[in-house]
Amino acid sequence: RAMFPQMRPLMTRAMLPQTRPLMTKAMFLQTRPPMTRAMFITVIGRLYQELSGNAVIASGANEFTDVQSGSYYIQFLDWAYDNNIIEGYGDGRFGPNDNITRAQMAQIIANFVQYMGTNIDVYEGTSLTFSDSMDIPTWAYTAVSYCSYNGLITGMPGNLFSPNTTATRAQVATIMQRFANSFSE
Repeated sequence: RAMFPQMRPLMTRAMLPQTRPLMTKAMFLQTRPPMTRAMFITVIGRLYQELSGNAVIASGANEFTDVQSGSYYIQFLDWAYDNNIIEGYGDGRFGPNDNITRAQMAQIIANFVQYMGTNIDVYEGTSLTFSDSMDIPTWAYTAVSYCSYNGLITGMPGNLFSPNTTATRAQVATIMQRFANSFSE
């Protein structure tokens, strides 16, 4: 229960508004359900607030055709878009209810650390040792390198990164705990 003392409230506040009508509390606390893109960007926004002590300030300009005004994550999505932390799919959609893949998660984390002032250019072209490194999308390769070399996202069994595999809530909680710890050191 106390595995992630800093992250449990962060994760709960970030995801509970959407899941409360759909799930019982016992179901919500299960760690196997996937993390959606809306949930993940909410977690990133809340993490920013926790780490910086600043509120998320969004322009209020919803840039995505598949995002409804008033959605629980809208302020975090607008803030992340305004600050180049997320881009969407390139066709005007964000895919808020799509499950987030490990490659997408790495890219958003890398964009976030750049927003926080860390230069990740040194990881560009770095060789990765995952058996499936050739499956990592070009757009996410530097981000995966950053996350891997900094111990934020580790591989899956069989020395795989599994870039197109959906991230579970448990994986995200672990990664966010590592991330928060790396910023507090």
